Amino acid sequence: MGAAGNTNPAVYTQPHTTDGFYRAYLPAFFVPERLSLLDTAFNLFTFKGMETKFNNILAIPRRLERTAALAWWVQSLYPDESVRPVLVGGAAMELLADGAYITADLDFVGIVPPPVAADLRKARFRQLGRHWIHDEESVSVIFHGHKLRTGERTVEHSFGDYRVFMVSPEDLLIDRLASWRHRESPTHGVQAYLLYQARHGPMDAEHLRKRAITEDVEPALDSVTRLFFKSKGQLPEAEHLGAWASREM
Repeated sequence: MGAAGNTNPAVYTQPHTTDGFYRAYLPAFFVPERLSLLDTAFNLFTFKGMETKFNNILAIPRRLERTAALAWWVQSLYPDESVRPVLVGGAAMELLADGAYITADLDFVGIVPPPVAADLRKARFRQLGRHWIHDEESVSVIFHGHKLRTGERTVEHSFGDYRVFMVSPEDLLIDRLASWRHRESPTHGVQAYLLYQARHGPMDAEHLRKRAITEDVEPALDSVTRLFFKSKGQLPEAEHLGAWASREM
């Protein structure tokens, strides 16, 4: 990949309320005092009204747990698991990278049947095309198409007390690498490293390499792994990581 100067990506200069803020040293765990799954389900579903259930999730004080709970809540609106939407994009990145990246949007691959649309409206979401927006809480839920792209896998991950159906870490990494390489986006290069650093151990190396070849991002994957071993598996300083992502495009 050719040089692209030493300009750091905007991910380092955006305020914490915007998409893409990089928190270098956020702890990668949930607090021990979190509610049990049984207690959480009881608290959520004994309240009257979909809006109250949604607001109860928003009251969760810790960012990662709230994002996981929001994704779980959306998916719980679908009684049939066969049509349950799959979490992708920035929210999947936030969860899998242990909060080193944050976003206000929840992206899903799936459809919105009429009963689900009715429940979203009860929670005070309004529809704008494929976007469902909660204005008061600045939460946006976006639905993309009917199914994942060819070769992508769905997995189920637990985050605290919440189980979320989402795109696999390997396929999310390939998506970040593709944007870095083909769209020349240093921000996505940073995200690719954050994801690899957080999840490299349990990743399916064979599937990851196969997808990298298919999507023509093998050089980008090799660049990430080189930096990972050079950094001894640690997270580099934000300035260094940004310069690397700009230089290695």
